[in-house]
Amino acid sequence: MNSPNPNQKNQPEFLDELEILVTKRLAGHLSEFQLHESADGLMLTGLSKSFHAKQMAQELVTEFGNFRIVANELVVQPFGNEAKRERQDTL
Repeated sequence: MNSPNPNQKNQPEFLDELEILVTKRLAGHLSEFQLHESADGLMLTGLSKSFHAKQMAQELVTEFGNFRIVANELVVQPFGNEAKRERQDTL
């Protein structure tokens, strides 16, 4: 018996679950993370604290979702306490 393909689930439901999985795996390193589906594949959006976290998000989506990434639009910028410290350093 073949194991079920996760992509055979209701697609929006699976993408929601994948967003949650990636956000949990990269806890504290992503903010406002979302996956957007197009005919060509997926686009990643949101904020990332580092380029490493941005790349890890893409790798996790590819690994767990087996999707083609057409764009990784995660914006790398500090947020939370790091953003406050950075603003204070520039004053």
